[in-house]
Amino acid sequence: MPGGLRTTIVTAVAALLAAVPLLALMESPGWATAVPAAVELVAAAGWTLRRSRVPAPLVVAVQVVVLGWWLGVLASNADRGGSPWRALLPDPARLAATVRDGIDVIRENAAPLPPDPGAVVLLVACAGVVAIAADLVVAGRRRPVLAGPVLATGYLIAAGVLPGGVAWFWFVPPAAGYLVLLATEGRDRVVRWGRFVGPGADPGDRPGRTGLRTGRRAGLVAVSAAVVVPALLPGLGDGVVDESLFARLDDGVARAPAVLVDNPIVDLHRNLTRPQDLPVLQYTTDAPEPPYLRVAVHDEFDGSRWHQGEGTTLQPLRGDLPAPPGAGAEPPVADIEITVTENYPWRSLPLPYPPLRVVVAGEWFYDPDTLEVGSPDGDPRGLTFSADVALVPADAERLRSAPPPGPELDPLLALPADAAVVDPYLEEAVGAAETDYDRARALEAWFRGGGGFVYDTDTVDPGTATGSLLTFLQDRRGYCEQYAATMAVMARRLGIPARVAVGFLPGDPSPGGGRIVTTHDAHAWPELWFEGTGWVAFEPTPARPGAAPGPGTQPPAETPSPETPPAETPSAEPSTDSVATAAVDEPDDVAAGAAGGDGPGALGGLVAAAVLVLLTGRPAGTAFRRRRRWRRAAGRPRREAEAAWTELRLAVRDAGLGPVQDTPRATTARLTRAVTLDDAARAALHRLATAVERARYARSAAPVATLRQDVRAVRRALLRTRPLRRRVRVALWPALWPARTSPPSAPAAVTPLVRALPR
Repeated sequence: MPGGLRTTIVTAVAALLAAVPLLALMESPGWATAVPAAVELVAAAGWTLRRSRVPAPLVVAVQVVVLGWWLGVLASNADRGGSPWRALLPDPARLAATVRDGIDVIRENAAPLPPDPGAVVLLVACAGVVAIAADLVVAGRRRPVLAGPVLATGYLIAAGVLPGGVAWFWFVPPAAGYLVLLATEGRDRVVRWGRFVGPGADPGDRPGRTGLRTGRRAGLVAVSAAVVVPALLPGLGDGVVDESLFARLDDGVARAPAVLVDNPIVDLHRNLTRPQDLPVLQYTTDAPEPPYLRVAVHDEFDGSRWHQGEGTTLQPLRGDLPAPPGAGAEPPVADIEITVTENYPWRSLPLPYPPLRVVVAGEWFYDPDTLEVGSPDGDPRGLTFSADVALVPADAERLRSAPPPGPELDPLLALPADAAVVDPYLEEAVGAAETDYDRARALEAWFRGGGGFVYDTDTVDPGTATGSLLTFLQDRRGYCEQYAATMAVMARRLGIPARVAVGFLPGDPSPGGGRIVTTHDAHAWPELWFEGTGWVAFEPTPARPGAAPGPGTQPPAETPSPETPPAETPSAEPSTDSVATAAVDEPDDVAAGAAGGDGPGALGGLVAAAVLVLLTGRPAGTAFRRRRRWRRAAGRPRREAEAAWTELRLAVRDAGLGPVQDTPRATTARLTRAVTLDDAARAALHRLATAVERARYARSAAPVATLRQDVRAVRRALLRTRPLRRRVRVALWPALWPARTSPPSAPAAVTPLVRALPR
């Protein structure tokens, strides 16, 4: 292999390893599949232009253009399914808007970030810039020593952004890449010097063999010392960055978070899926029914997420709050006293709606429009405060006869153009309902039972972007944030002002009196506006089987909601950790191989390891998700049927037969028309469809012992009908999700490897 090509390849591999710490910055690792393509494009452009003796500044300029093109492709496909290759000519305006959205997400949210397309584009851009800089100093200028700070960029960003810092193993990939880069460049330089010829020379000596071996060993010792020594030295103590956003667990003891966040919806999914159910507050009240406790209100939707609007001037809290609309002159009042624990992660006070008076120590402010109470510098943890809450009476006839909203509420009807994707579902949901209130109740009932929706925190795409909501409506599976966000969007499309509230369910009775609320009680629900009454809360999230829907005037305290996941449900973090572990284990092997091998052998081991990571990472991730899916569904016939249907959707996507968006029966008919299945596979497909229909629509779901075998039989039969090229591609790069929405992902990196295979 020519020295220039070898250096370019090793530099690209080092840049990929340098991007590994960026995985810690997002909740889901799926975005990282776009990074290899960015690095490969940059490396290919640099090597091609250098072979043509193009000046270095022009090489960098072309690499920047190529990277910008790739980012534009990702941005243009952020909210649509399928391969990014559908938009080879990206829209610069869309890229600019996506970047602005990403900056807003980073500014407003605490890391790890939600899977937002804008944040994904910015992280891929960071990895691409690192690749360009490394290619310039190593392959262009032949100054590999200068690549050290460049390759450390991803680790430094992660260490500086994450509230709890980063673990030691995130340092290993960029350090290993840097050492291999130095060893490769040093080997090439020694080879260029030639072999020593003279008295005492050993004909079997390779150029610089002893020096290279010594250098590699010294490098391995240096990296090991850099990892181990800081762990043995005394730290800086509390108050720097040694506490994570959420409670740390040492010997099973929960400790308080050191950082409070301003946007509660960011951490809603993580609170629901974390294995530790920590108490966040206790309260006592004389209200007839225990209330929902609201923390924040999100009244703007920009197509990528719901967020709090700007422009309202906060007012100092002096006890009394403005009377809410519809409360009347002297509404019935309930008292509530709340004690916030050290596990509470947000800045705003948890309060029922609408509060009339809040008595709390310290300097606090309220929003006149939403009646939220909070403070940029406040810390509710450890506080005990009291509040008077209005009990707004519910009158269905008054709500039905409410006049249309006035023009001052137009901002609460605003939606981006792509929100029209929900329109095809409106007629199914509301039917012939005539009044706004009846349409709102119909929407609520459709989500809670009539539409066949299922509560599930383990969704394909847990976000609230327009594409995510469309996937939610198609799959009819999701958790409270998606139900609330989708109902609010659909209500606005019907002309009803709507917003999304975030807070807590009423909690459970406490042994010592009152009620206790935990992290698993985190919840979201929509609030809809009716003239003469004001904001009315609805509960679209499905409850456990047999629970009745709420009355539509306030979140129904008597309706249990399945916000608490099963005890065996792991948190959202393990999937990220598992991918991160797979990504960081390989550099250790590479470094060890470099320490004991000789020049070309070490390079061969590096290339083999890189290829191995590329070819086995995706299948390993798919196998991990499959095992976790079946483990979570074990012993629950409904979830087992849905797990089997998810596996079938993955198989259909792998076979290139389009997304599964129809009913099980219609999907079965489409597949049997599209491909030729043998009798056994056709029977297995019908059994799968029948099991899913029973799970979704029957009163009870009977267990089916052959679900796994049926899925495997159908998958094998579908792939047998595909060309060899497709089957090889599926073996190397199987689908992780049934359909791609946001965040965007790269096209299969193994496509060039299989194009030469016979069809």
